[in-house]
Amino acid sequence: MKKAIAIVCSDITQLGGIERVICNFSENLVRLGEHRVIIISINSDAGAPFYDLSPEVMIIHLDVKNSSNLLSRCFSYVGMVKKITKLCRDNSVDIILGTDTRLNVLLLFVGGRKLVKVACEHNNYNYATFYTSLARRISHPKFDAVVLLTKKDYANYGFCKNATVIPNSIPFSAKRLSDLKHNVIISAGRLEKVKGFDILIEAVSLIKNECDDWEFRIFGDGVEKENLVTLIGKKNLEGIVKMMPAVRDIENEYCNSSIYVLPSRQESFGLVLLEAKSCGLPVISFDCPNGPADIVRDGVDGILVENGNVEALAQAILKLIKDPYMIKKYGQESAKDIERFSPKCIFEMWETLFNELMRKR
Repeated sequence: MKKAIAIVCSDITQLGGIERVICNFSENLVRLGEHRVIIISINSDAGAPFYDLSPEVMIIHLDVKNSSNLLSRCFSYVGMVKKITKLCRDNSVDIILGTDTRLNVLLLFVGGRKLVKVACEHNNYNYATFYTSLARRISHPKFDAVVLLTKKDYANYGFCKNATVIPNSIPFSAKRLSDLKHNVIISAGRLEKVKGFDILIEAVSLIKNECDDWEFRIFGDGVEKENLVTLIGKKNLEGIVKMMPAVRDIENEYCNSSIYVLPSRQESFGLVLLEAKSCGLPVISFDCPNGPADIVRDGVDGILVENGNVEALAQAILKLIKDPYMIKKYGQESAKDIERFSPKCIFEMWETLFNELMRKR
């Protein structure tokens, strides 16, 4: 049964993991389910997504400006709820999904007697502030469903009888696998403190004399870029660690590498791990809350490292680069395992949930 599905996000034109997931998810809804999809972008006033998106997906920009003034913010929220209610009514929307805790809470006030409301959480449970956490506890049990990304995060939602786990799908089908013959280690993401690229640089500094024939490439843009460049200089790693800009064709970069490292202090899921595994890369990741343990099979297709342990991260990198056989073995297992995150498998989980919710409507 074809459905009209609205997805509400902060700003679809931004570069980031949530925006990439939304574009990928929308593509799958249109391509695999032939559903009608509308992305409602709250804070943008115009523009296209950074990531590829089917022209069949409608984007509506609400141009709601954030304000530090509480009264102004309340008025903007009221206006936003009215606009979304009208959009849902005018476009005969069946199901509406929020994509972060703040927006999820507001969606409860969107009108429509038969509108199915789904709260999607893309940040791990502990990422919320005290007041956001309180609002979540009050609001989320009232949704038709709450969708979480990992089993570990699900354990925090005992107060929600309506919670379920649906992971993200691979953003692309790899056209080829890495031949694992490149002395390149890759990492990618927003250059923010939470992503832990400073930890990666510290780890490399501990083993720089043993991996000076390897190059570490960090792809991304963000507020920490200058600090990271300074740290690289301080550790005398200019010839080993390279800061690279964010690129659209990240798949090509994976295929020109032999190992992926995720040094995040925390993750809601770890989409980059899926991308790397789909290109046949062995992966090294901190066992941070909450996604990597659901993706990386320790000792099978990668190595899970004690969260925040710089020395252990350095030794895990050293272990792989000194063992080409292990790189090849883990890489082969990565490529095999990725099927469980294929668009078809994940879409079927969503479709089952949607059909159940529509029957109860």
